[in-house]
Amino acid sequence: MQVDNLTYSANDIKNEVPELSDKAEQLIELLKESRYIFEQLFVLGLDFNLSEEEEQEIMIKINNISPVVNYARIVQLVFQLTYYNLIFRKILNENLNTPLTNQINTCIAKIEHYLNILENFYFTS
Repeated sequence: MQVDNLTYSANDIKNEVPELSDKAEQLIELLKESRYIFEQLFVLGLDFNLSEEEEQEIMIKINNISPVVNYARIVQLVFQLTYYNLIFRKILNENLNTPLTNQINTCIAKIEHYLNILENFYFTS
């Protein structure tokens, strides 16, 4: 699973995900920061692949999204946020003390905030 080609702008989010329109700029910054941390982990020699169970966790989340007008955009956001969340948690669970640990903790909290917003509006019960 790759996140490289999941790019969009704050305007896309504002137009396609009304519940996040007032937070679109912050969400884009979070995605950029997450991508930066992800790339820096590779620079540090840390390469974490998701296990089959973790990939399944992403698929379960995606499959719980209600069919909505901008379904594809919601799926992209949920995929990307969940992917980063799983990778960052895996790094913290390995107790690797990297210079990025504080940034990772901050990103996880922000990611979970946005996932909660998306779940409240778009996930089936």
